[in-house]
Amino acid sequence: MRKLATPGNQVNFSIQTFGKIGDEQANIVLNINSNGHNHTLLSTLIEGQSDVTYCIEQSYKMATQKCIHDAKVDFRKYSEGGDLSLDSYILSKIQCMSDDKEMQKTLEHSLESSKYSSDNFLKCTPNKDNSTFTAHFRNGETLVLSNRLPTNGEFRGDNLKEALTNGTYSNLQELTSRGHLTHEDSMLEYALAAPKLNLLSTIEPQGMKHSITSQLLHNTPVANTTLGKLFGLPEPSIVSTDGLQQCQTTTKGVRIQKALTEDTQAGLAQLTAEIHNSKASSHSFGGFRLFS
Repeated sequence: MRKLATPGNQVNFSIQTFGKIGDEQANIVLNINSNGHNHTLLSTLIEGQSDVTYCIEQSYKMATQKCIHDAKVDFRKYSEGGDLSLDSYILSKIQCMSDDKEMQKTLEHSLESSKYSSDNFLKCTPNKDNSTFTAHFRNGETLVLSNRLPTNGEFRGDNLKEALTNGTYSNLQELTSRGHLTHEDSMLEYALAAPKLNLLSTIEPQGMKHSITSQLLHNTPVANTTLGKLFGLPEPSIVSTDGLQQCQTTTKGVRIQKALTEDTQAGLAQLTAEIHNSKASSHSFGGFRLFS
């Protein structure tokens, strides 16, 4: 158990809840996955609506804090690898704008040309095959672009027509760089998809909608946006503290859960010490069942 209470295992810490706010009972399980093996640290049955509310809110908070930690790690990894650079972003936009390799080269070589500015834009017209459309500019300049349906916000079809028609841009570089490292950046969304999916699988849709989850994510900046906006969560309402105010329990189990919430490493170390001091293979205290 002491080997598990390390900084390296912090990202492998998870909490599962079986129940929802308002229930009379709920189960909470804390796990660590180390070297491919899942270790159950503690399991508890919580009874009473206020205690259930408190513990589930805390589980949402712990899971969200882990998501934030993992998102920061992934953002740093992708940033250092160059995958989130402006050049990579523009190139990804160009690849969406046309499926034709020659047209992609034309777009790339014309990024700084003012002839493809919003002042020179005239109109978009459909083509016979319907998979492309033509963008017309002054002086007879045209670009044949992708008309495929955007399935995940890609810069093609109606999204591209809207930007060309109603946007303000001095050249294609300005057009394609808009939205870089914001909630509109599909590359950023992809880079941080794993923490989001892990959080969703842990706290499920009702947990994602909770004000505690939303507040924490909207208060976490990432690049030029926040995790809340990037994950598509609505702006948070006032965080409910009913469960926190009503639950005045001071058992060892709740104190350790609080420690785990505030500092995973310190909480695990405290939990390990309690188990070590018990001199037993398993026991329960404060409503928690511990496994050594």
